[in-house]
Amino acid sequence: MSEKLEFLYIDPNDNLRDKIVIDINRRIRNKAIFSLFYGGLTSLTSILVMVYSSILIVKDFYSSGLREYLSLAFSDYSLLLTLWREYLLSVVESLPIISITLVTFSLFVFTLSIKYVINNFRKIFFINLSFNK
Repeated sequence: MSEKLEFLYIDPNDNLRDKIVIDINRRIRNKAIFSLFYGGLTSLTSILVMVYSSILIVKDFYSSGLREYLSLAFSDYSLLLTLWREYLLSVVESLPIISITLVTFSLFVFTLSIKYVINNFRKIFFINLSFNK
């Protein structure tokens, strides 16, 4: 009952490796183009959010009275030295925190999306160089 199994060796087509590499390149390139599009869209959106929030920061800066607090620091040192805690709390309270947070977050998203776009750009245009041998 002990039969030996014989495996049939099939010689693959000479062009099989090239076809597989071409198909892998095509799939990587299509995925990179798709990711490049959405990374570019994210970059553009984060730039628009940065511009809008920068305008909002300037508007909030002028309406908050922060300018008067800062001018007080340069005009009357003795008042600043005696009431420094209240002064710092007033300055912190008048800062446009939400706008600053929005600019910081959109700058972070922009930096990450540009990194993502550059990596996908490299994949699209330099993928064929690595597999052509």
